[in-house]
Amino acid sequence: MFWLYMRGIFGFLTNIFWFWGVGMLPLGEAISIISMVPIWVSIFAFIFLREELGIKKAASTLIGFLGVLCISNTEFLMFNIGFKY
Repeated sequence: MFWLYMRGIFGFLTNIFWFWGVGMLPLGEAISIISMVPIWVSIFAFIFLREELGIKKAASTLIGFLGVLCISNTEFLMFNIGFKY
């Protein structure tokens, strides 16, 4: 019963911090991060559930991840060193 309560508490805190963190981001970055959920699901399903990840699914996951990186205006990317717009 203790673990059930702990699961509920951590689930509640996760949702609170998720929405607080996404609310602090600019709208474009928040939407691009939220739309990455299927990419993370396929990666974690491959790692933890031993799902089969074919060449098409791996390529589409990689292309989707790179697309989100290009869309979002992140400071840690190497593309925007030297200028600020």
